[in-house]
Amino acid sequence: MQNSRRRLVALATAASLSLPLATVPAVSAQEPATPNVDASPAQPAAQLDVEEGAPIQPEAADAAPADAAPAQPEAAQPAPAQPSAASPAAKPTRSQNSESRTAEKRTSGSRFSRSNNSNTQPADIGRTLLYEFSQLPFISLTLLRILGGVFGSQSTQLLKDFQEPPANFPYPIDTSITSVSLVSREPATIYPRSEERRLERWTVASPSMGRNITVDVRLPQPTGEPAPTLVMLDGLPAPTYSGWLREWSGTDFDRVLGNENVTVVFPLDAEATWYTDWVNDDPVLGRQKWETFITQEFLPLLDAQPDINSNGKRAIAGLSMGATGAMNIANRHPDKFNAVIGLSGYYSTMDTNGRQAMQFVPGSRGANVDNMWGPYGSTEWRRHDITLNPYGLRNQAVYLVAATGGLYLNQYYSDATTRGLAMGSMMEVLAYESTQKLDKAMKKAGMRHQKVVYRDRGTHNWEIFRVELEDAWTHIRPALF
Repeated sequence: MQNSRRRLVALATAASLSLPLATVPAVSAQEPATPNVDASPAQPAAQLDVEEGAPIQPEAADAAPADAAPAQPEAAQPAPAQPSAASPAAKPTRSQNSESRTAEKRTSGSRFSRSNNSNTQPADIGRTLLYEFSQLPFISLTLLRILGGVFGSQSTQLLKDFQEPPANFPYPIDTSITSVSLVSREPATIYPRSEERRLERWTVASPSMGRNITVDVRLPQPTGEPAPTLVMLDGLPAPTYSGWLREWSGTDFDRVLGNENVTVVFPLDAEATWYTDWVNDDPVLGRQKWETFITQEFLPLLDAQPDINSNGKRAIAGLSMGATGAMNIANRHPDKFNAVIGLSGYYSTMDTNGRQAMQFVPGSRGANVDNMWGPYGSTEWRRHDITLNPYGLRNQAVYLVAATGGLYLNQYYSDATTRGLAMGSMMEVLAYESTQKLDKAMKKAGMRHQKVVYRDRGTHNWEIFRVELEDAWTHIRPALF
């Protein structure tokens, strides 16, 4: 029975992604139904460009979407079975280290309600199967193995399908920029109520990048009291505005940090770069030196401003690609940071899943990953694998979170595409496995101070990222004041 269900998950995934069913591998009946929390991911995963989609808004329990008209199935298809409150929704059971008091499970009803609308019946059988079997406890193991078979033979074509070369890259290199300088400071009018929220847009001349870099800054409270600094990094799209401040996430930022006396900075326009120093200029992305810019150029410039009274404490936070960048920068510069937040990030580079993630992010924009750290297996690839050397995190407050990839019922009835839901589920599965691996590596290195949250449901999008901000800030705040 379990083997049959695993095969159905595979079929649902292939249908959701519009892949040939012939590529779906058979799943052995000997596989354990419950994945081991210490098991390292061992198969490649799909590309990460899923977090810029429309947000999945929480719904009141048992509330039906307003004016929802039932979607009719195509003439050639029978109507799929509709999930209901009675559908299988078993929580994943994962063996937790009995010594750890920092890892906790979030229940599905804490912040995301599961509404059931009996009048809505999507016509996509792949969507139905994806939802039903994303609830099962072996989802992570199964999906990763499915991906290993599907993407192993389809990865080149998938990358071509998803490639979106950035319109603004590459920027020309200005060799006349030889020192860091603040070119301009002005209100960040791209955001609502920018003056009330103390939001400014800074333009900084960067010698390492050879161009001007835009950084949005939320000024501290105008009390003159010393304030810490919080660097916040976006995910893969990393546009010319911060997702933390706009649209659905902006209200959460204001609620959590609006009254805090902290300087918050948002480096912008880092699309598909992993916020790292690239060893070579790339024909598509150009010159990228984000680690150098943040740690050696911008932070000293910020502290030198007369109206920025720093207390000498700093934290760095990120989501998805930004979580990877934040954890790497904090780990490699423990002298500069007191705390770090990683929301659904990817922290290993040398295992199969990590390698695929590192390749897919720049590859999704048509860039050559060899220009980032050189060929796979190089010294730089190893240096950026946090799971191999997490010792820089020893004296920092650390908050990590990831979810299992299981869908909420309101996502099933949302306007999101089935393909997008499948990709979001898979990418969160990979983040979950990577977070487990980093947690295990930190424990092996004698660290127990990290707080690691494993959600029993949730996919790779802003709905997960934004609701974690409050708990993440609460955890790291004592390290900054």
